[in-house]
Amino acid sequence: MGPSATISSTLSSALRISSASLSSKAIEEGSMDGEHLIVTCTLSNCEKKIRTHALIDTGATGFSFIDENFASHHHLPLLPLKNPRKLEVIDGRPIASGVITHITKVRLNINQHAEEIPMFVTKLGHYPIVLGIPWLRLHDPAIRFASNTVVLDSAYCLHHCLDAPVIIQGISSPPPEKQTPPLALPQLDRRCMLPSLDPLHSSP
Repeated sequence: MGPSATISSTLSSALRISSASLSSKAIEEGSMDGEHLIVTCTLSNCEKKIRTHALIDTGATGFSFIDENFASHHHLPLLPLKNPRKLEVIDGRPIASGVITHITKVRLNINQHAEEIPMFVTKLGHYPIVLGIPWLRLHDPAIRFASNTVVLDSAYCLHHCLDAPVIIQGISSPPPEKQTPPLALPQLDRRCMLPSLDPLHSSP
């Protein structure tokens, strides 16, 4: 099962995300609760490479999320959802930013691990990207909290994402993101826009 099939399986109910993914401040090293891990990564959009970081969120029921302002600032391609999705904090409270109406699909590199990944576009906090439980289930990494590392060596990854197992060193405090003003979705640069189709039922 590829990421597009995995993300489509979450359509029947509201998506949920942990409060840490929505915080406007980085998780302090001394208060990290062991369920969250931050990794550096690179997004590729046409010829442009964007170096950033992602929060691995074991409370997020969506495949992956990307901050709306971050996507706008970097002119990432958007695809409309056939059915807007409601987003809630893990305790069931609705998110003030409203429903999710678009996804983006870009190439994500975490060290040597590479994939084409669909991401729900919404308003996040300090972290530009959030990787959720369906992403973890698909790639099945071994997370070593004691050493703050992620080992990507599953059969799926070795077949689809990389040639040999890789160990990713997590970071405890990512650099602050440059604040960018929000842009209305129609203003985005669509030179790399994907075909107008149902993104959640297409082949990855």
